[in-house]
Amino acid sequence: MAKKIKKPQRGVSRDFFRVSDRVSQKIQAAITELDICVAGFEKRWGIDRLPELVSVETQEKYWRQVDKLDAAIEASDADLVIKYAAGMQRAYTIMQSEARDRGHDELQGTWFECETPDGRVMIVAPTFEESHKAARERPGCIVYAMPEVAAIICRDEAGRFVNSVKELFPVAAVESVRQIKDDLNDEIPF
Repeated sequence: MAKKIKKPQRGVSRDFFRVSDRVSQKIQAAITELDICVAGFEKRWGIDRLPELVSVETQEKYWRQVDKLDAAIEASDADLVIKYAAGMQRAYTIMQSEARDRGHDELQGTWFECETPDGRVMIVAPTFEESHKAARERPGCIVYAMPEVAAIICRDEAGRFVNSVKELFPVAAVESVRQIKDDLNDEIPF
């Protein structure tokens, strides 16, 4: 018995029609413009911080707008990407205004700097958001947020020992840290 020959599919095959270069350029231009706008807000307010400083209602509107923009990008719909990217820019302006109304401020760029024994610059900022700002403004520096410093200091027995000393002698200065190899139960040599 002979094999039945399959009929060709009717209609237009979408595999032959890709997004045109012009559509891609429009989408890329809208996204680039949005990225520049968002980078400006993030430089002043911190990365992903503004949505956290506004009401739940405003957050929900913001995330709906993000979802719409993502869907338009996925669908390669240049007109919708342009529309929703412009909406995202307005959303950031609105979130900034609401954050200020709720008593929040832009990041101040408050941090402490010192030179390490090997000549590099170390920065310690009070929060992760401030550490992100410090890292952007001072590339090449070693940047920590205070919670990271606390985690490092309290990590092991040496850190606990130094913390005990600092509790007993608050003005004592740590000049160096090294591994103790000797038995700590030996006689004091004086």
